[in-house]
Amino acid sequence: MVPPEYIHGQRLAHMYHKADVAKMELLLKHGGIYLDYDVIVINSLTPLRSYDVAIGKEKTDRLNFGVVFARQGAKFLRLLHESYRDNYRPTDWDYNCAVVAYQIHRNHSDLAHVELRRLTTPDWLDRDLLWNRTIYWRDLYVLHVLGQVKTRFNPDNVRALNSTFGQVMRFIYYREF
Repeated sequence: MVPPEYIHGQRLAHMYHKADVAKMELLLKHGGIYLDYDVIVINSLTPLRSYDVAIGKEKTDRLNFGVVFARQGAKFLRLLHESYRDNYRPTDWDYNCAVVAYQIHRNHSDLAHVELRRLTTPDWLDRDLLWNRTIYWRDLYVLHVLGQVKTRFNPDNVRALNSTFGQVMRFIYYREF
């Protein structure tokens, strides 16, 4: 898919906005599951497929558009798409897909299932829990690495990582807890 340049006649200002609109339009047209490139699936996602929309909430009043489950034509996504018509903020990278999405959820809570932690732990504000500490992660659906990988990891060097990321990688490579 070629990234969209416009939404409702407004030029999309940033690649992040183009990506958000593209995933929204693809999910509206086809339904499905969208995962950012830096999402590691830990547990079965099947329970989330039963909702018209399933998405994670961050600690702040935002939804995280990096993991989205949606049925074709989902009303929540239609409302979000329509919100760009008179409320697009080209200088705010996550306003529409995170803040406005959360506002829509608050006003129409029946249109989307919002996971409070299993899709967004750790979130952007506490990403140090991913790299510098360990948390209980075994019940999470996903671990979102948040684009923060700065080192090349392999099956050998993850053995020494004393962090949530290290534990998850050892689980993937070796099935060790």
